[in-house]
Amino acid sequence: MAPHIRAVEEGYVKLDRNKNAAKSLRNKKMKFKCRRCFCSPYTMATAIIVCWVIWFVLWIYAISDVEKHGELVTLPMEVANRRGAFCLDGSPPGYYIRKAGEEDEKSWVIILEGGDWCWNVTDCYERSLTTLGSTTYGPDKVDFNGILSNDRLVNPDFYNWNAVLIKYCDGGSFSGNLSFPVNYKNKNLYLRGIRILDTVMKHLKDTEGLDSATRVIFGGASSGGLAVFAHSDHVRNMFDPSVKFHALADGGFLPMIRNTSNYQNFMVSLQRVYNLHQVLTGSLNKACLASKVQSEAQWQCFFPEFVYPHIKSKIFILDSMHNSWSLWYILNTRCHPSKCKAEQSNINRYQSEFINLISPVQASKKDGMYVTSCFVEDQSQCDHKWNQAVFNDQSPQEAFHDWYFAANVNPHARQIDCQDKYDCNAQCDWSNYAYDKITREYKKKDFFVV
Repeated sequence: MAPHIRAVEEGYVKLDRNKNAAKSLRNKKMKFKCRRCFCSPYTMATAIIVCWVIWFVLWIYAISDVEKHGELVTLPMEVANRRGAFCLDGSPPGYYIRKAGEEDEKSWVIILEGGDWCWNVTDCYERSLTTLGSTTYGPDKVDFNGILSNDRLVNPDFYNWNAVLIKYCDGGSFSGNLSFPVNYKNKNLYLRGIRILDTVMKHLKDTEGLDSATRVIFGGASSGGLAVFAHSDHVRNMFDPSVKFHALADGGFLPMIRNTSNYQNFMVSLQRVYNLHQVLTGSLNKACLASKVQSEAQWQCFFPEFVYPHIKSKIFILDSMHNSWSLWYILNTRCHPSKCKAEQSNINRYQSEFINLISPVQASKKDGMYVTSCFVEDQSQCDHKWNQAVFNDQSPQEAFHDWYFAANVNPHARQIDCQDKYDCNAQCDWSNYAYDKITREYKKKDFFVV
């Protein structure tokens, strides 16, 4: 190789070595700066905070995801046979359950599932072919939301308690006690709701640890809420007097009010349930029954407004003066108030009568109440509704908290929303979209009696 070429090459080599040396020096300086930066108190504190936040978020996600659902437990047939406790189709009753954390294993939230009624044999037969008349149908798991949720952000007071949803499969608000099955289309139908309630409660005591309970919240929504009014004292008597027992009736204060045609449609319909299911032979409030001198008036103890004054248990009533189910089925208003100007007077009448009927709760020294003006049916088993501050800067969850944990119940525990007109509260969604979404399900079935 020629000398000048070699020199040039050696020059390049020498130049490359200089570049490598400079790069190495820069890297050493950067590493020193990085070590000094990483070791600074500010950086260390920031890293610790970031790690703690990540851990906390993962922890919250974990506790909200683990056992989020309730698992179906179907009672053994021999247990059902022992008491003659069957769903409409003859299948054994059941319940959904999520067990508590160790520190709250003696605390229980027990909710009665809702879902209307069956008014006659044909209706009960059709119902027996669905999940509301049988444990044969339906999912093995259901979401537990609202007061049943295990998310402490949604349900901060009871998230770690045992949570139970008793399956509604009798069509009579857990109240019927017909001794013989009714045969229809070669199928036996069993109308024995109170036997279902009693048998499931005993099974929970025998197998799930309810016998050692120290705190019990007994609740229900809609037709399940009506059952809470009827049976809260009956269930209370299943426990030792030392057990802290509270009842929650959500959307169950369904009043005996005339509809837009001046007809007592709901009264007649529920009387049919009462007679068909032989409710009187069940466990209606004994004090209420005793107050009815004339036996033909004892059916009134199936209605919340009549039984409430006789309830000894502490009870919290969560409802709406514009309960969507009531306006649709009891009052029989079938269009949005803004589109049916003539119906607004009937809605105002319903509101006025509802407030009058529920006034004894406002005078109570032991009970609580949170009554909105929103177009809703139930609020305790939906995360959003349970936590939405509708009025007085309080949500149903917060109102129930204040009542439940109060040493002495004060008037603040009994709250009622504005009463100027149906949409007086801007927090309530009275949009046409919301109205149509709610009533879409109502349109699928009717029970109007002529």
